[in-house]
Amino acid sequence: MKEFSFNLNLDIEYFNILIAFISAIIGIAYPLLLQVIERIDDKYSSIRLTENFKEERINKIFVCSLQCSLTSVALLILLSFFKIFSFFLVDKEAIASIVFIILFPTTTICIIYLFKYANLILTYYNPIDLIHHLSKKIKPNDYKRIRDNNNDIYYKKLKPIFDLVYYSIKSDDERLEKEVFSFLVDFVIKYREGNPKEEIVFPEDFYTMIRKVNRLTI
Repeated sequence: MKEFSFNLNLDIEYFNILIAFISAIIGIAYPLLLQVIERIDDKYSSIRLTENFKEERINKIFVCSLQCSLTSVALLILLSFFKIFSFFLVDKEAIASIVFIILFPTTTICIIYLFKYANLILTYYNPIDLIHHLSKKIKPNDYKRIRDNNNDIYYKKLKPIFDLVYYSIKSDDERLEKEVFSFLVDFVIKYREGNPKEEIVFPEDFYTMIRKVNRLTI
């Protein structure tokens, strides 16, 4: 079997191609990321929705793959222009081969997830798409976990939706109001499932949300 090796001189063309892709992604991604976080906060006045965006799986994979690609590029540049590795009697060709093996798939992931990342941004910019996106994250077993005072599920999955309820009232968006209140009705029904004859006590913040909605609608 032929052993894979990376020649710093012969394979520089492939390296330059990957650098071009990474540079383009960085030029698009980081300004976009900063703008998105600021825009979400300004639009909804919600730190929770901003934090929710940061915790999205697509966002985490995209940022992680971009960071891995940048680290790999930095190592390849060090190998190409500095002799520090020779001082430690390290095989530069072997290290370069490993780094290049990491760089190629991480750059590919960056390119693929850049499109998913763009779709995620569009979802967060559209409140109706966002309410559908957030409501899908609430799984059937989450209702029981909320009844059992699982605050982690409550704060991560429900509180951001409550912020959309407030936004719908303040923006006077009738279509969005129908969507969020449809979700609340559905939430109450599913929350009660399995305990039809028992007295149901909702989390305190749920009652706080109802009181705030009443104040906003007066």
